[in-house]
Amino acid sequence: MKAVWKKSPNDFTVFLEDGEYKLVHADDLTKPSEEWDEETEEYYDYEEPIYHGQLIGGLTELYLDLPNRTENRFTDAHTRTFDIRVGKVVNMPPEECNWSTADCAHAGLHFTADHINYVGCGDQSVLVLINPMKVVGIGGHKGRCYEYLPIMTVSTEESTTILHDLDFDTLELDEAFVIHELQNLAEIAKQGFVIEAKKHQFNIPAMTHSQIQNIVDSLDEMRVSVSKRVVNIK
Repeated sequence: MKAVWKKSPNDFTVFLEDGEYKLVHADDLTKPSEEWDEETEEYYDYEEPIYHGQLIGGLTELYLDLPNRTENRFTDAHTRTFDIRVGKVVNMPPEECNWSTADCAHAGLHFTADHINYVGCGDQSVLVLINPMKVVGIGGHKGRCYEYLPIMTVSTEESTTILHDLDFDTLELDEAFVIHELQNLAEIAKQGFVIEAKKHQFNIPAMTHSQIQNIVDSLDEMRVSVSKRVVNIK
């Protein structure tokens, strides 16, 4: 909805009609009509609901409720211990990950490029959002991280098609997640990246207080900009 159509999910409602789900825009939920009033002996205007089938719910509300739905619960094929749901962050302790560039058989949450689909790793492909600072290793064919956000389930064929679609804007997928990550990154910048630098085998040049503050200010501006596009659902 946001990544391709550039439309707000808040404006759409989901219905089930003749065994198929359909999205209806708020402008198409009702139509102008009039009715005769016996008491006033005049016609009055009102908005008549249009029948679209069984009401399922608002699109935004349904998406936010995905982590609570039993049909949206998966686990990993290797350990069968992870709780994986669309819309809910999956993570593991960073200290339990293997910080290397090896492809396989190392601890961490594994992910692949969109054009590399590994068979035997499960029966459901999932697109995920990953903060690059939470990646623990990139190998020749796949990588590992200690946290990601599942955003949608896809078929193996669909995953490649979607991410190669130039109209598919990944930056529109989950503003709340982006805001949270920007807040964390600002805190790391204030600490001078000392904690992050210890995880890797390279040295980050020393930065002045003003340089760090400039980074923090830029991150805050980005967070505010993204926040303006987020609407809380009550």
